[in-house]
Amino acid sequence: TTTAAPPTTAAPTTTAAPTTTATTLAADAHPTLGGSWGAIWPDDGATAMYRITEFDGSQIDLPAVIEYDQDYEGERFDRLTIGSGQPGATSMVVWFDRTEPWVFAIKAVETYNDDFSDSMAIVESFEPPLPFDVSAPLGETAMVDATVLFDFQGSHEELGATYEVTVDSITETKTVPLGTFDDVSVVSGEVSGEIMGGGAFGAEMWFHQEEFLLRFQGPPAFDVMELVEAWS
Repeated sequence: TTTAAPPTTAAPTTTAAPTTTATTLAADAHPTLGGSWGAIWPDDGATAMYRITEFDGSQIDLPAVIEYDQDYEGERFDRLTIGSGQPGATSMVVWFDRTEPWVFAIKAVETYNDDFSDSMAIVESFEPPLPFDVSAPLGETAMVDATVLFDFQGSHEELGATYEVTVDSITETKTVPLGTFDDVSVVSGEVSGEIMGGGAFGAEMWFHQEEFLLRFQGPPAFDVMELVEAWS
């Protein structure tokens, strides 16, 4: 007598889904540059060193520090300080908001120099903060009209101004005292209107994904600033 083995049911045949490779961009990626807005900023409290060329051609190396979520007249802003940020010494403090990706909104710029030992030389402020939108396609200019609150040694004025900003390049090679860098983004700006007495003033900034601001031609407090020691 034999006992037949029970019938078996074969496992169903399945077809594996094809393997796909997704290209994932950061949620705050630039539509042209592709990089992350958050990734270009140094860590909170990071420091660096810039070589400053003053308007008379003299040069001095000044420390820089970037700090986030600081108090400015009862509101919270980020702060970039070049130099001591104290009266009596060449320095500049920029208060800004960066919460919206690829929009650099300036609240105030404080300028100090050795001609004024007990106060700031000049303060330019904006209410609301002045937004510079650099999310536009390469070569396209963004324009914004604003009123500048201008304080100069006890004199207070409200002056009209028109600001323009353009991302000119994302592939430039640039040499600064720290070294030579590839894939540098170049942003140009211009201010005109009442604040310039009917004329215009231009500025240029060179940014690198790993070293933040490499060079600034035409900041409010100096003629030129260039990176000497890396952000760390």
